[in-house]
Amino acid sequence: MWRYRRRDVLQAALNRGALALIGLLVTTIPARASAASVDYDAPASCPTEAEARSSWSGIATARATIVIREEPRGYRGVATRGEYQRELHDPSCRALVEALALVLSMDAAEAAERPAPRALVPTPPKPAPRVRAFVGGRIEGILGLQPGLAPALSLVAGAARGPWRLAGYGLATAPLRGGGSDGSSTIAREAVFQSLAAGALACGVLGTRVAAGLCAGAEVGVVRGAGRAVDETRRGSAWFFAPVLALHGEAFVSRRLALTADLALAAPVHRATFRVANEPVHRAGIANARVALGVTWWP
Repeated sequence: MWRYRRRDVLQAALNRGALALIGLLVTTIPARASAASVDYDAPASCPTEAEARSSWSGIATARATIVIREEPRGYRGVATRGEYQRELHDPSCRALVEALALVLSMDAAEAAERPAPRALVPTPPKPAPRVRAFVGGRIEGILGLQPGLAPALSLVAGAARGPWRLAGYGLATAPLRGGGSDGSSTIAREAVFQSLAAGALACGVLGTRVAAGLCAGAEVGVVRGAGRAVDETRRGSAWFFAPVLALHGEAFVSRRLALTADLALAAPVHRATFRVANEPVHRAGIANARVALGVTWWP
């Protein structure tokens, strides 16, 4: 029996020492309210609710619960505040009530000192890319549509949204002389050719200040020719339709002005043959290659 009593006395001394330490710490914590809100449940041998309430009066504990039960060697108390819970044992119910009130006060004060969680601000959705219009002009060199390398001028207009672009264009080549002589003195022929075409291209372009992409589309046009032999002069024209594949590059020199470069390949579906004096003068190639340099303006 002495062994149990000595252990109870030692436990009581430790509890009182802890209680004194808790009381010292609590004195450094500023009060947050003038009255506590605690649900108290204890046996008749413990202080009444009015007496117990004086133990935590003036110390903020927020909404909490203190439940005390009597055991063979003292009292067991459980203090609960939200998710926080603490269990203490003491031979004295009054000391246990004071200790539980103080640990609740400490938890409430620490919670008050913690910064409130930051509210999650939803990230606003990215605005949809706006549609931008553009116009431009190009100087081109076309090989395979007319005899030799044909210089051409073209105008371009279109719209862009994000990386996608849709453009229409029209071009006209300069008159180009072709044909020649078969070496005899009785037959001499010359021919002059000029082409007009219009087409549309859809492009996917990557980049901002400097961009590059791939374009695909089609064009329709006409090649006009006029030929003269010693005793015959003829004029004619031939329409053509051609799928077009192009590589496009551009570099913006300002917010609205860009320099462009294009390398394209067009393959006419039908290739007419021009004849003078029943002799073939010109026929378009299977494909014609084009190089273009130009500028575009983005209003």
